[in-house]
Amino acid sequence: MIQATNWRLAWVTLGLIVLLVAVPLVYLVVHDDPEKLGLRPDGDAQPPKGDVSPDSNHLAGPLQTSRWRESFRSWPIWQITAGFFADGFTTSILLVHFVPYGIDRGLSPSAAAIAFGFMMVLNVVGSTTAGLVTDMMQRKTVLTLIYSLRGCAFIALLLLPRNLELWVFAAVIGFSFMATTPQTVSLTADIYGLSALGIITGMTVLVRQIGGASGILIAGYLFDVTGSYTLPFTMAGFLLLPAVLLSFTIKEQKYSARYQTWPKPAPVLSGCNNNQSITGA
Repeated sequence: MIQATNWRLAWVTLGLIVLLVAVPLVYLVVHDDPEKLGLRPDGDAQPPKGDVSPDSNHLAGPLQTSRWRESFRSWPIWQITAGFFADGFTTSILLVHFVPYGIDRGLSPSAAAIAFGFMMVLNVVGSTTAGLVTDMMQRKTVLTLIYSLRGCAFIALLLLPRNLELWVFAAVIGFSFMATTPQTVSLTADIYGLSALGIITGMTVLVRQIGGASGILIAGYLFDVTGSYTLPFTMAGFLLLPAVLLSFTIKEQKYSARYQTWPKPAPVLSGCNNNQSITGA
């Protein structure tokens, strides 16, 4: 549309799509609580009416809090937030500099935009797949794999033959592009509960956006100085290494509410004397 008309008309069209499509969908479709759809969190079974026993319910995690400041007195939120900084740094570089990078590598503006669109289509697939997988394993494991996958993409960008590397990079990055966000938010909720989740997530996203702004500016400056995107993209790849390590070392089983279960009841012993057999009920 930019090539056929001008960038102003393209932006007005994009704004109209958001207003006419996204806003009504959010208002009509999105719900605040799973109970509005007759669902329980994490697919838990509905307890019998009047039964307040905790059989199938999870306990609160040891770090659950209703005050957001309390969360920042524990180590997991710093691990999550530092990883999110790297996430913002590496994705925002691509949002602004991927198409110029493709043009710099010899692609036409249209071809570079198509590669970016291809990356965003795979982003839908990657985010959905990550959401399905994370219900079957630890969230920190999925988060670690996503950061690792993105790091491999940056390495491929620097090592693979010209032109091929751009499409391989777009495919791998696309699959991991926004898949970190649902993992990060759900892991935060598992560890710190829902009472202050909004502001805790807001603080972590703030750090992510600072990382994003830094990445955009640094990449632009280094390109102006060196005439190449090799250095900023290398920096982005190396920044994912601490994100991988920090995510992997989160003690999810210790702090997450998903793994805090009620103790099993003591076995009921039957038998009147020593000559009778004793069985656990």
